[in-house]
Amino acid sequence: MSNVLIRRGPAVIAASVLVLLTASCGLASANTEACLEATAVWNDLGDKLAKANDNFDGLDKALDEAAGKLKTIGGKAEGELATELAKMADDIDSVKLDGSDPAAAVGELEKLTKIFSEGGAKVANAC
Repeated sequence: MSNVLIRRGPAVIAASVLVLLTASCGLASANTEACLEATAVWNDLGDKLAKANDNFDGLDKALDEAAGKLKTIGGKAEGELATELAKMADDIDSVKLDGSDPAAAVGELEKLTKIFSEGGAKVANAC
């Protein structure tokens, strides 16, 4: 069971956040560009997570890159969106996957699921 979660979890997580962000990108928002950029980050992250499978170094690298990009985008955004993007970036940055400890990796993936579902919803609302 944990192997399935480790292999498929990241792709499912990224896909759910992508749906949230894509659905919320309204054209009337002052932060439209930031929302579109965040969606592009999620597209890229989803691709990388799907390809990484159980390559924990690859997963960690993809998460670190996404966190950095979201921080940059948050720095250009305004108001609640800026706050939520910065928080999500910090939360993603706190996730560390260690392939030598599968139980801990599953726990981190569960943490990531929560970050993406709760943070993704907040970012989507801010968009």
